Amino acid sequence: MFTGTVYHVRENSGNIPYDQYFEIVPCENWSLRHYVSFFIDNYANVEKKKAHHIFFSSLHDINNNIHLSQEIRDVAQKLISDKDVNIPLQANGSVNILKVVKTANVKVPRESTYDAEMYRILYNWLAKVHGFEITGQWHLKAVSDDGYYRHSYCDLTIKKPDSPYPEAVIEVLATESIPKLEKHFEQVLKYADRLCPKEIWVVHFSRENSVTINPHWPNKKLQDRGLNVIYF
Repeated sequence: MFTGTVYHVRENSGNIPYDQYFEIVPCENWSLRHYVSFFIDNYANVEKKKAHHIFFSSLHDINNNIHLSQEIRDVAQKLISDKDVNIPLQANGSVNILKVVKTANVKVPRESTYDAEMYRILYNWLAKVHGFEITGQWHLKAVSDDGYYRHSYCDLTIKKPDSPYPEAVIEVLATESIPKLEKHFEQVLKYADRLCPKEIWVVHFSRENSVTINPHWPNKKLQDRGLNVIYF
């Protein structure tokens, strides 16, 4: 059991055998992404939410089945443990963006890499499993004083699919000087004026110890407008 080879099953079945995946596919190849793709490729009318639920429910059953080998149970336990972390919420039920950002934080040397990694982690965590919309480099246009269009790009937004406004807009920085930080403080608020998010965040990643010993905070006026800043 649980040691077969992947093969194509009959198409357009009205009775999708979600549980048989774990008998057909070798345990070293198990993953949520492969599980869903496997059934979408071979069956019509696959329900993703149902597939997600059955996948993890089956893993719990496998993990608790003492008649299976320890190797298989260990694989199941790891997949359960690695399951994307539950979304941290505040007391009022809204997303706790500070905890989201802390959880997604990784140490990388350049802003572009950090930006891309933040997007990847948030997308795999919040979008794939929990249905949020994660947008990187949201394109905004505005007419400047000289009459020309000015293009700007918000680094990251987190939005519920049924909401017209984002949960948060996030500006990602890496080892910036104080004057540049001030410019980004103002810039992210301009994004917020256009997008109307619940929360506004600047996330500053730096390899300099001074950012945590003596961080530069926005002035009270900017804080009163809702600007939050976190240093890593």
